Amino acid sequence: AKEQYNDKGISIVVFTDIVRLSPGEGARVKIENGKVKIYVGSGPHGQAYYDTFSKLASEVLGIPADLIEVYSNSTEYVKEGIGSFGSRSGTIAGSAVIEASRQLLNKVKDINKALKEMDGVEVEVFYKSDDIFSPGAYVAVVDYDKDTGFPKIFNIFPSQ
Repeated sequence: AKEQYNDKGISIVVFTDIVRLSPGEGARVKIENGKVKIYVGSGPHGQAYYDTFSKLASEVLGIPADLIEVYSNSTEYVKEGIGSFGSRSGTIAGSAVIEASRQLLNKVKDINKALKEMDGVEVEVFYKSDDIFSPGAYVAVVDYDKDTGFPKIFNIFPSQ
């Protein structure tokens, strides 16, 4: 790589993104018709939140994800729901789903018995969080056109 970019410059950019945005997120978890229904204020926008939220609840409750249904984006579902924007849903709504699932499990003790005998039992939470910061960096191989002064980017490497 050194030979390929020998006469080029290197640009390093670092940043921090705030991913929490707003005070928190609501989630409600309810046993209904032999399934667990999860209601969240955050909604899907191409990042597989329904799958993510059902897998989080499945892990906490110890039941298969196919016994979990996820619903979103309605004030009928949760008292306090903020929504999906600014990289917050996975961290904040996911945390709300985990907390509501834990509280439901604590309330019913035996989830398998509850799925058969405790229709209508539910827990609703509003998960509050401090700011969450996500750092990152990019390194670019750059040069500029000596006649025009315009920069040229030869390659860019994002951090993972």
